[in-house]
Amino acid sequence: MARLLRGFEGEFYCKECNEVFHYKSRLERHIQSSSHKAFVDAMERQRTSTIEAYQEPLTSTIEYAEEDFGVEDAADSDEFADKDFEDLVKQFRVDEKMSYYPFPSKIFALLYILIHGPHPIGNTALMFIWFILKECGIKVPSLSTVRAFKVPGVDMPQRHSSTDGNPYYSLSLTSIIHNCLQNPEISSCLARFPVRTEGDYTEIYHGKCWNENPRFATPMVSLPHGEGIFVRDWVYFHHNDIGMTKGVVLSFFKQGSSNELHVEIEPVIDKDAFIHITSYPEDVYFPEDCGIILNKLTIHLTQVSHLAQPSSSLIKWDGSKFERLSSQDIDKYLTPHPLKEKASGRPVIMVPLILFCDDTSGNRSKKWHKFDCWYLLLAGLPRHENSKVSNIHFVCCSDKVTPLEMSQQIVSELNVLETTGIEVYDASACTTALVIAPLILIICDNPRASELLGHLGSTALKYCRICMADKNDSPTIVCEQRNLMQAQMQTLQIELEVSEYAKTEVRKRFGLREITNNPWFHFLGDIFLYFQSFCGRDFKAWSQMAMFILPPYLTEGEKLVLLYYTKVFEMTYCSYFTPSRAAEWNSICNMFVQAVKIHMPEMLQKQKVHLFLHIVPCMLQFGPTSAFCAERCESFNASVRAQNVYGNHKSPSRDIAINFAHLQYMRNITHGTNGDGNSTLFKLPQIQHYINGTSIRELYDREIYRPGTLRFVCRNSQAMQLQNIVVSLHGSEPCHLSTLTPSYELSLDMYNLSDEVIEYRGTVSWAKQIVCCGEYVELDSICQDVKFGVMLVACKPKYRGTAFCLIQAFQPLTTSRGEAVLNDCDCALFELSNKVIAIAATNIRRAVSFVHQCSATCHFEEGPTPVQIEREPMSQTKLHFIHDFSNKMYCYNRYCILPTSLSRV
Repeated sequence: MARLLRGFEGEFYCKECNEVFHYKSRLERHIQSSSHKAFVDAMERQRTSTIEAYQEPLTSTIEYAEEDFGVEDAADSDEFADKDFEDLVKQFRVDEKMSYYPFPSKIFALLYILIHGPHPIGNTALMFIWFILKECGIKVPSLSTVRAFKVPGVDMPQRHSSTDGNPYYSLSLTSIIHNCLQNPEISSCLARFPVRTEGDYTEIYHGKCWNENPRFATPMVSLPHGEGIFVRDWVYFHHNDIGMTKGVVLSFFKQGSSNELHVEIEPVIDKDAFIHITSYPEDVYFPEDCGIILNKLTIHLTQVSHLAQPSSSLIKWDGSKFERLSSQDIDKYLTPHPLKEKASGRPVIMVPLILFCDDTSGNRSKKWHKFDCWYLLLAGLPRHENSKVSNIHFVCCSDKVTPLEMSQQIVSELNVLETTGIEVYDASACTTALVIAPLILIICDNPRASELLGHLGSTALKYCRICMADKNDSPTIVCEQRNLMQAQMQTLQIELEVSEYAKTEVRKRFGLREITNNPWFHFLGDIFLYFQSFCGRDFKAWSQMAMFILPPYLTEGEKLVLLYYTKVFEMTYCSYFTPSRAAEWNSICNMFVQAVKIHMPEMLQKQKVHLFLHIVPCMLQFGPTSAFCAERCESFNASVRAQNVYGNHKSPSRDIAINFAHLQYMRNITHGTNGDGNSTLFKLPQIQHYINGTSIRELYDREIYRPGTLRFVCRNSQAMQLQNIVVSLHGSEPCHLSTLTPSYELSLDMYNLSDEVIEYRGTVSWAKQIVCCGEYVELDSICQDVKFGVMLVACKPKYRGTAFCLIQAFQPLTTSRGEAVLNDCDCALFELSNKVIAIAATNIRRAVSFVHQCSATCHFEEGPTPVQIEREPMSQTKLHFIHDFSNKMYCYNRYCILPTSLSRV
C-alpha cells in the first residue's frame, strides 16, 4: 500500500492556475472544481471577448459549473479553493475595464448584495431564486460560490471569552469608526465642533456637556493658510479694541446656525498696552516681559494671524484688580496640549460616541431565546441622521454571555480610543487625521442601567440610580448625585462585612450590590454620569390618548395627575428645548410628582416617576430627549432578530457579527468609500434603498413625490361632473359643491359645475407626506381665514385646470378678547363647520392631529366578539369607544407625535 501511494506522491502542477499539489488526486479534484473552470473560462473570455461583453446587463462574464442549487461538491471543499478565489479577483482587478470590483461581474455583485443584505433570506427562498434565474437562461454562479466569496477589506469580528469560557464575537469599535469617517455620506454630516446657541437646543452638541467639557471639544483647527493651532497655543490675533496682540486659545466652537468657527481666547498684553486701555498709573512695577492676562474674548477664526511665543511671566487682571497665578495655573498657560505631540502635524478630530445596550428575543415570537446586544452611534450626527437604521452600528450580541461581561472588551477599547486615538482617513477633508473618540452617553432602559451599575433598582431603599434619594424622604427631593468614588467605597464596605445578613443590610442602605471586577468601574470617566434614558413607550401611549378619553371615568385628583402628566410628556418628547424655560419645566415636574404622591401614591413604586425630576438637568446637558431616547435603537433589534432567525443557530454570536461586518462593507461601497467601486451599479436608487434604507422619495425626483401631486385614484372611478360630488364626514350634513367657498389661489370660476373631474384619495403635502381623505391638515398661510381642516376629496379636472382639494374648515373658538379657548389639557378648541373650501393641492402643508372633544354621550360599548387570550382558556370582553359626532367640538392635539409636528418646548 505504501509503495502504491508513493506512485501518487510528488509535485503536480496546474498550469492555468499556477498551483502545486503534493498528491495527484488533489490535482484531479482541483481540475474538476468550479473555481478552476471559472478561472479558465474567464481567461479565455478575456482573450476573445470585447469590452461590451463585460457590460452585459444580465449575462455574467463568467460561466460557472452547474450545481444543485448551492450544495457544495467534493471539489469545492479543496484546501486551495480560497486561493483560487483570490487569484480570480486579482485577475479581474487587473482589467481596467471591469467596474464591479471586488466582484467578478454585475450578476455576482447583485447576488452577493441579495444574500448579505440587511434583510436576510432563507435558504429555501434563495434556492428558488437561483432556480428562476437558471430557468430564465441567466448564467449565474452557484449559491455556495457567492456565499463563500471573501471580500477583501472586510473587518471580521474578534473572538472573546467570558469567565465561564463561553465565546462571543464583537466588531471592533475602531473598525466602525474607520468605516464611518471613510464614508463621505456620514463624514460630511458629522459635527466636528460644539455649537453654542442662545435659542433652542435641538441637537446633542448644543448641550452644556459637549460645550463645557474639554473631553469632547475638538482641540485643533487649521488656519486658512494651513497652519494648525491647538487649545493652549499662543497666537497673534487682531481685535478692534486692543489691536494686534497675543493671546492663549481656550476653545473652538460654532455660533448658532452659522458655519463660521469662533475662538475663545484670553488676550495677553504688555505694560504699555495695559496702561493705554485701562488708564492705570504708570509707576506700577511690572517684571520684564510680563504678560497681563485679560478677561476672555470671542473672535472669528479669521482674526487669528499666526503662532506666537509665550511670555516669560504672567499675571491676571480680572477687570478691577490683579491676581497672582499659582504654579499649576501657569503650567496650564505654558504647557502645550497633550494631543499636539501625538498629532505630529495631522488634524485632530473629536468623535464622541453613544452606546446602546438592550435585550431582545432571538425568534419571531419575541418571547424566548434572549439575546443581549450592544450597539454604537456617533453623537455628532444630527438627529434625523442618527435615527436612520443604517447609522446604528452593531457591536456584539450573545445568548450566553451577560452584557456586563461583554462590556469588558468595550471598556478597554474605549479607554484606548480616548487616550491614544486612532489614525483614520477623513473623507470630508480628504486627509488622514488623528481621531479621539470619547464616550458621551450610554442609552438603556432602567433595569439594564441598574444591572451595569450594580444598583438594586426600585426595590431598594435608595431607589434612584442617579441620586441618593431615600424612600423615607419626600419624592420631590433630589439628593446628592451618585459618583464613581462613592460607589467604590460603598462596594468595598459591603465586601468587608462578614455575615450575609450584614451585607444585605448594607446593600439596602446604599442601594448597591457588589460586582466583582465591574469593567465600568475601570472606565476613565465617572460612569454614573453616562447612563441616560427617560422616555418609555407606555408613557407615550397613555399621554397621547388617556386625557381625551378617560376624564369622565376619573376622580378630580386623578385628572390633575393626568393633566400634569401630559405637560411633562410635552417636554419629554420635544424636538426643541429652550434653556430659558428650565425653571418652569422643573416646577412642572415637581408638581407632577407631588400630585402623584397625594392622589396616586401607588405610582411612586415606579422608578420612572422620580426620574422625571432629573429630566431637565439632563436636557440642559445633552439637548432634547429625542437625542438620547432608546426607542429608535430598539427598532434595530428587529435586524438582529432576523439575522438569528435565518442563521444555523450553532454559533449565533459569530454568525450575526459576520453578517453585520459584510453589511457595513456593502454600505461603504454604495457610498463610494471603496476606491475601486466606481460603478454606477452601486449608486442605483434600488440598491441604495435596499442596503441603506434610504427613502425612495429622497432618491427619485419623480413627479409623484412632489408636493401637490394627487395620489391613489379611486378604484373603478370614472370622470363625473363636478356638481354631482357630494361630501360628508362624521355624520355631518352633506355639503353640496355649489356652496363651496373659493380660496385665494383657486377660484371656482375657473371651472364649470358641469366639468368632469377624477376623484383621488390622497395628495402629497409640502412635508412630503401622503395625506389621505378624512385626515386633518394644516393649510398654507395664504389661506388667512382657514388654518386647519379635514381633507374631504382631491379632484383633478379631466381636460383642463389645476388639481384641487375640498377642505371642510375648522373654526377656532375665541373669547371676547380674541384669545383662544383651551380645554383642560391646554389644547385649543375648534368647531367643525359646514364651510367647505376648494384649495390648490399645493397649499396643503402637513397632516396634524385633532381629537374629538368628548361629551357625556361618548361612551364605551362591548365589542361584538370576545378576545381570546393566547394559551389561556378564558377570554376577555373587547370594548369599543363610541364618539357622538353630533357634537362638533374638536381640540388640537398638541401632544401627538408626528414626523413633522413634534412639540416645541
